[in-house]
Amino acid sequence: MKNKKVTVNQLDITVIIPAYNMEKYILSTLESVKNQTISPNEVIIVNDGSFDKTQVLIEEWLTVNKLNWMLINKTNGGLSSARNAGINACKTKLIALLDSDDQYFPSFIENALKAFQQKADLTLFFANQRVVDENGNKLFDWLENKAIKGLNNTCLIEDIFLLKESIIPSLVLGNYISCSASVFNASHIIQSGGYDENIKAGEDTEFLMRLLDNKEIAFTYVELASVLRRSDSITQANRCMVHLGRANAIEIHSVPLKLHGVDIKKIIQSQFKECYYLSSLQGVNELIKMKKIIKQNSHFAQPPLLRDWARALFNSLTL
Repeated sequence: MKNKKVTVNQLDITVIIPAYNMEKYILSTLESVKNQTISPNEVIIVNDGSFDKTQVLIEEWLTVNKLNWMLINKTNGGLSSARNAGINACKTKLIALLDSDDQYFPSFIENALKAFQQKADLTLFFANQRVVDENGNKLFDWLENKAIKGLNNTCLIEDIFLLKESIIPSLVLGNYISCSASVFNASHIIQSGGYDENIKAGEDTEFLMRLLDNKEIAFTYVELASVLRRSDSITQANRCMVHLGRANAIEIHSVPLKLHGVDIKKIIQSQFKECYYLSSLQGVNELIKMKKIIKQNSHFAQPPLLRDWARALFNSLTL
């Protein structure tokens, strides 16, 4: 299908792609943006200090495809730093964030623009995603099993819905908004301060809680992006960091969450209990680290109990 163009005097959109050592996936990601039914006005690829062939592959691809896309090469600073670099270089009204191992389905941008054309003051449009393994096999349904199912909404247009209540309380139960299936109002991101580059785990949850409180949000249950769940991203240690990051984000935003009626202490303790279980599988040393983290960062969390130490010791001895 020949790409249609959206003019700047309508709604202009930039796709930002942070990349770090993604030589295996980056070209498929770029192709998915190229194949949109409505082309983005600009694409900013941020090479975050890759030391594999990522930069070379991007440059070769851009030469062959003759697209007016921007490549920013920077020293490694992490995902939040790379996203902020793209955001700071963006000149359009809308921003789409696409991770370099994920892909858009062809009508993603077209559907996002429909939402913003219906309601210009939207802060966010997000879509359902197809979570796949490295062979492209769908692993499970995404939004269908998330807390958003319980939120009040109204039809905005076709299969796109407008939330009629705050999304914040449901996000504490687990972030179901994939940046690779989202489009943001650029001015709202800038006003929020962008990503906190000091947060290394749970940065998406913290960013969304800060950005979305009392904002207009639209979404669709239609799968419009493919998100890769790599085997090296679901280890015990990484899942533990997810729970730690979420607990940290909740604590940072405890004041507005309390105004929404969220039981902060209960939620944070539940996140740390998950950390205890996951880290305990790796041994006593991990629980020692957890105890230090709690002492330094969280006055809400309960330290490990005797049963946690016993389980850690047992699993360490049986490895």
